Amino acid sequence: MAKNKGVNAAAMAALLQLAAGSGGAAPAFVYLRGYPGDILYADGSRTLDITPPGFARKAGNPSVSPDGKRVVFPANLDDNWDLYLGEFDGSRLAGVRPLTRTPRDREEDPRFSPDGKRIAYRGGSNASSRIFIHELSTGRSRQVTTDAAGEEWAPAFSPDGKWLAFTRGTSRTEPRADVYLVPVSGGPARRLTYNGGVDWYPSFCADGTLVYVSQRGDGNDDDLYAIPPGRLGEPRPDDFARRLPVNSHASEADPVCFAEGGAGLAYVSNASGRYAVYIWAPPAAASAAASDPGGDLLGPVIIAGGKPKAAAEQDTARN
Repeated sequence: MAKNKGVNAAAMAALLQLAAGSGGAAPAFVYLRGYPGDILYADGSRTLDITPPGFARKAGNPSVSPDGKRVVFPANLDDNWDLYLGEFDGSRLAGVRPLTRTPRDREEDPRFSPDGKRIAYRGGSNASSRIFIHELSTGRSRQVTTDAAGEEWAPAFSPDGKWLAFTRGTSRTEPRADVYLVPVSGGPARRLTYNGGVDWYPSFCADGTLVYVSQRGDGNDDDLYAIPPGRLGEPRPDDFARRLPVNSHASEADPVCFAEGGAGLAYVSNASGRYAVYIWAPPAAASAAASDPGGDLLGPVIIAGGKPKAAAEQDTARN
């Protein structure tokens, strides 16, 4: 997200990865309102604030397990960001427990793996962070990236769970960042983008297409680009990237695929003046699926049902 838009770039890490859904049922969304903010659920007929007690306006970018039954999210309690995991039954988030306890570090940007057995996240200080993986079976975390200084954030699993795309830059508030790829087992990371500006917040589609946010041209707008799966092994993969024809003259962020090749996306955009959730499903034009005149909405994910449909206009009682 362009920093001159007046929105903290860390807030834009809130887009969730697409969780698996069952066909036929109405789609349901989990998303964030504000950053730090509240976790909400919408299924087209109702909107629920599912923020656990004690976490009101303290939660960060959540992620939903592939079966839709668990939600992991960071939260800023006592001036410290840790990861928390809760059970979701469709109406409330319960049994919340901490996954990390690191008083001197900050954990954010969690993403479930495709099999739901591990969680990738960003850990470290504000000035220096790395990508980690937390194994749910053992309760242990391990560092994945080790080969650079600066800051790393926004990890995203490949569809086969063997790779992580992530953002590496000098700082989330500095105008220089690129997308990298690293094996889940660890090792040197490989650079994927060479735009010379800001490329960040990657997300994989089911066919391996990599969608990401890129700031180009006048530097005032962030647009969505896609690299075909067969080009990720090229020396400069972003030479084959194509701009996705969504909102113009606005900033987009945090894409999440629900169709192959980036041909169906949920994302956030400030096209209306505030960041709202948009759905793009060609051949239809992109349209707002959820908005809130009192604040920015971040990070929708379908957790049940088929293709996205417009969510109900969001309740603004808690702004």
